[in-house]
Amino acid sequence: MQLYIIRHGETDWNAALRVQGREDIPLNETGIGQADACGRAMRSVKLDLIVTSPLQRAFRTAQIVQFHQSGTPQIVVDDCFIERDFGSLSGLTYEERKLVDKSRLGEAENLELLSARIRKGIAQYAAGNCQTIAIVTHGGVITQLLSDFSGGMIGRGKTWLRNACISLLQYEQEQYSIPMYNLTANDFLTWLQTEKETRGECVK
Repeated sequence: MQLYIIRHGETDWNAALRVQGREDIPLNETGIGQADACGRAMRSVKLDLIVTSPLQRAFRTAQIVQFHQSGTPQIVVDDCFIERDFGSLSGLTYEERKLVDKSRLGEAENLELLSARIRKGIAQYAAGNCQTIAIVTHGGVITQLLSDFSGGMIGRGKTWLRNACISLLQYEQEQYSIPMYNLTANDFLTWLQTEKETRGECVK
């Protein structure tokens, strides 16, 4: 099974480098363009299902990805992939966050709880019948996911995610692997072409 993990397109808060948690900030024009490029790149993959966070920046990105799919896969909203709750830290720039009282850092959603709900979400789709799924979610979720499934080699504290980036979590023989991560639409197409050539498949 292949789970394509997609970060939503840019919002104004992303552009301003503000911490963005559960606030329901929409995509800006740049973000819509990024989501469209991602959707066009994902046309090379036939999706069985699209799963999305309920926040509109993710849901709108999911709709755009769906639009570019020939089979119009169903979109399912799943709270397991909502962004991490950062409490009163949300809205601060990353520079401002460095200056806040350390006691406020405890307001953010506990990382163990974040990890548990992500794993719960992943496990339910790994146990299902769909073989190729896109999960549209958020930076905090994806960095934790990458960290969890790579044994801490990438992800939280190590990977600065691009908006509308594509990562791949693969599940085979009860084992997870991450063949690629944090790719732009163009980089993803290059990676996909290389993979097809390696397998001796016809590249369209």
